Amino acid sequence: MGREIRDTLRLKVTKDFKYNKYSCTATEEDMESDRSDLVQINPLYLDDILLYMNGEIKSNIELNENAPLIISCRVDGNPAPTIRLSRSLSNTQLRKIQGTWLNYTRNTAQCTDTDTYICSRSSTGFINTDKVININVLCNTRFDKAGRFKSTYGSKSGIDTTINVAVPNIANPPPQSSDFKWDGPVQVSARTTISTGDVSYKHVIESFIPMKDHTYFGNYTLSYKGQTVTRMTINAEDNLLENSSMESSGAFKRYRNIHQKSNYGEESTQLQTQNMTHHYDDLQGTDVDQLEAQNMTQHYDDVQGRVEEGNYTDLKGDNTAAEGDYTELGQCDPETPYEEL
Repeated sequence: MGREIRDTLRLKVTKDFKYNKYSCTATEEDMESDRSDLVQINPLYLDDILLYMNGEIKSNIELNENAPLIISCRVDGNPAPTIRLSRSLSNTQLRKIQGTWLNYTRNTAQCTDTDTYICSRSSTGFINTDKVININVLCNTRFDKAGRFKSTYGSKSGIDTTINVAVPNIANPPPQSSDFKWDGPVQVSARTTISTGDVSYKHVIESFIPMKDHTYFGNYTLSYKGQTVTRMTINAEDNLLENSSMESSGAFKRYRNIHQKSNYGEESTQLQTQNMTHHYDDLQGTDVDQLEAQNMTQHYDDVQGRVEEGNYTDLKGDNTAAEGDYTELGQCDPETPYEEL
C-alpha cells in the first residue's frame, strides 16, 4: 500500500435514530490497515416550545377565580435545554429547570394571577426562543386590602361642602359605577367615578359625598350590588376643634409656700390660689378689653414675715399684718395644710 486513500462516509443524522459507534479500516489484497478510533454520532437538536394551560395548548385562556391553574412547558433537546417560566407585568421568574418538562401549579387561581406568562428555552449553539399565554382570571368586586384607604374623615358642613373618598378595589371585569351605593345617617346621592391602575383588575372608586348639614355626619357603608365593600366615618370638624380647645383650657391651681419666721422658730404654711382663666370665642364679637378686665387672676408670691417691733404676724388669729398691709385670712382647721384665700 504505497499511497494514502481518503473516503468519506455520509449519514443523514436524525434525532430519533439511535446510532452505533463507527470506525474505518483499509484493505488491499492480503493487507489490512489498522482500525481507526471509534466514532460516536450524537445528534444535537432543540425542539420548539409546547405550552399547555390545564392540559390544552392555547395562547389565551379565561377562568373563574378559585379554579385550578396548571401551566406546562415542554422542550425536547440535546443537550437538555434550560426552560424558564416568568410573568410579564410583574417581571417575575416563577420557575427554572434544565430538562424537558416545566410545570407550574396554582391550586386556586386568584384575580391577581391575571397576566401574560412567558415560557422560554435556551441551549448552547441554538437561538433562544419563547412563547406566551395570556391568562385572565375573573373575580367579583371586593375591597383591595393592599391599597391606600382613609377610613376616618373630618369635615365642616355646608350646602356646597363635599368629601372626596377614594376606595381601592379589585374586580375583573371592571365594576360599573352605577352599581355602587353609599348608605349613611341620611340618604345620599354620591357622584362616583372609576379609574383603572397599572393592572386590569385594580381600580380606585372615587366618590363625592355631600355634607349639607350636621345630620350628614356619621358612619357610611359602601356596597356593590348589595354586597358590602367597606365602611368609613365622617366626623364634624367643628366639634373636634371645640373638644380640643376645651381640653386645653380651663381653671388650674397653684400653690405657694408662705415662709414665716419668728423668735420661736420657722413655720411654713402653704396657701392655695386659683388662677381663673376663661376661654372666649372671637366669633361672638365680645370686646377683648372687657374680657381681659373680667379675667381675674390672683397671684401670691412667697411672703416672709419676721417678728420685729411694729411688724408682727398672728397665725393664731384671723388677721395678718405686715408693714401696714392688711390681708384677711379665714380661720382654718389646724389639721389642714392649706389656707383658703
